[in-house]
Amino acid sequence: RLLTMEPLTDASVKEESPPALQKRNRIFALISIVHFFGPLSYTILSVFFPKEADDRGVDEVTVGWIFGVFELTVVVFTPVALAMIQRVGARK
Repeated sequence: RLLTMEPLTDASVKEESPPALQKRNRIFALISIVHFFGPLSYTILSVFFPKEADDRGVDEVTVGWIFGVFELTVVVFTPVALAMIQRVGARK
């Protein structure tokens, strides 16, 4: 019941015990933190990588390809990872 897609109503919140509500809040907080720091790591990379690549003699086109292939990899493998999670299932 913690990860269902049904909307929260006052009645459904009151039905949950405090530990279940705390678990739901922890899951929400963890997902929020992951969604904040995930893109942040890519942003940090995009700030420092071009300068480091230039110092090592890598041209701008190659740097563009590196960032492009990285994003393409994310787009391709995100559905694969989601399918694997659904097939294996969450461990309790």
